[in-house]
Amino acid sequence: MPGKEIPDSAIELVAKHINTRSNNNYRIPVIGHEENIETPQIFEIIPFDQIDDSDRRFYAIDGSYNSEQFYNGLCIAIYAAGYICFHKGKQIRMNSLDDPVILGQAYYPENILITHPGHLNAIYDELLTLEPIKCLFKFLEDLPDKVFAYKREQICANLSTLLGRRIRYFVFDHQNDKLIGIVGLCDPVIGLGVRDDQSIGWTKNQKMQRLYNCMTAYILGAIPPYNKVLGSKLIALTLMFPTVRNDFYQKYKDSTSVITGENKKPYLVYIDTLGAFGKSAIYNRLVNWDFIDYTKGQSHLHITANGSWELIRQVVPNDVFNSYKFGEGPNWKMRILKRGLRELGLSEDMLSIGWQRGYYRCTLAENWQKYLLGDTNQVVWKDFTHRDLVSYWHEKWVTPRLDTLQTNLELELDL
Repeated sequence: MPGKEIPDSAIELVAKHINTRSNNNYRIPVIGHEENIETPQIFEIIPFDQIDDSDRRFYAIDGSYNSEQFYNGLCIAIYAAGYICFHKGKQIRMNSLDDPVILGQAYYPENILITHPGHLNAIYDELLTLEPIKCLFKFLEDLPDKVFAYKREQICANLSTLLGRRIRYFVFDHQNDKLIGIVGLCDPVIGLGVRDDQSIGWTKNQKMQRLYNCMTAYILGAIPPYNKVLGSKLIALTLMFPTVRNDFYQKYKDSTSVITGENKKPYLVYIDTLGAFGKSAIYNRLVNWDFIDYTKGQSHLHITANGSWELIRQVVPNDVFNSYKFGEGPNWKMRILKRGLRELGLSEDMLSIGWQRGYYRCTLAENWQKYLLGDTNQVVWKDFTHRDLVSYWHEKWVTPRLDTLQTNLELELDL
């Protein structure tokens, strides 16, 4: 397909998107011509060539945040923050670690358990106690609500109530009431070649009818010290507990599918998941968890994260670009990017990043494939019990390693 000339309006839109900054006046001079948005718009506290001669310390701050609400009412929020510091052209040490490479300071919160909205505010307030952030507010002489793009109430809103079906659990040890791990199920993606072609082998129509009976484990793992005794394998086994499929049935038995408008039978017969990097040790040699193959390794992040999204938007027809509503097709960004690359005469291979993830399935019915293909409407459940699965985990993964595990736990306690 011949390439198309990129319109000037698209170039200007991309430049404007990249160079857009806050309108608040912090008395920081802007280098560049405000009338010409294609020139760099650099905010300088002091001239860049004088930074190394300044007595000021310059910090680079970064952080990440994630929250997850679970089916049995509790929620955890996990975030980490950190910063590095430069003074007179050299990075200075901010910690007492032995590692000479890691000179910065990392920060982890004390507040992670959320049982009511006030705990979210506590997490936000705790983050603001970071020394570089306090110095930033002091320098700008303004409040966080004026400096940040979003107010505290918006940042602390619970973002885990999303479209689609979700079931989430905390898994506890009944002997001591300690938390073992967490697991969460969500709606599967609509288009996944390794699942559709290699695992199930269904047609598009068959998939539209029975994808409703599949779920994806999007979060699964054990926390210390249970992760040291292969507790993540136990968490994976809990998805076969009859309680899970019964909870699924009770929760969605009176629900109507958003995509098809039908009230389908909520029989959970198929669970899948992906390894974060290639294969996953959690599901390796675990009963009823089968490795199928690897994904293609495609992503949109390397394209959408650098300002190219506005260019793609200019060349995709409006009716196609606006097909983002729930139920209008699989992964919207991937669909739009593929169309945009074709319009520009570029190959879809640009979406490949070489990051292939292992695909695993866990089937809960003896006749799972016949049911998903529509050859039967009756489900013959596999005979899994809570006691048998826990005993299997203990006999297969714990008992043969007791001496080694005990030594490892003692070493952890001594640290």
